[in-house]
Amino acid sequence: MLIDRLQGLGPRTTNVYDARLRWTTVDEGKNWRTANHPGGGSGAPEGGNFLFEDGHVEWFHGKRVSLGSGSGEWQCFYKIPIN
Repeated sequence: MLIDRLQGLGPRTTNVYDARLRWTTVDEGKNWRTANHPGGGSGAPEGGNFLFEDGHVEWFHGKRVSLGSGSGEWQCFYKIPIN
């Protein structure tokens, strides 16, 4: 499976829209977005595309995506409901 990048910085949380998360980082003096499809003022992603092994792509709204893993303050959201 391949997905759009839904990666934020902050405390461990299962909620993509947790106000404590930051969706930008600074590298060499330049701000970079850490997620594809940034939404409103916070930069939190609206959701992401998930490419499945059978070749189909499905859009998941951010409310349906949960924390998959984290390291330090980097939080990676890719846990989705599978039927």
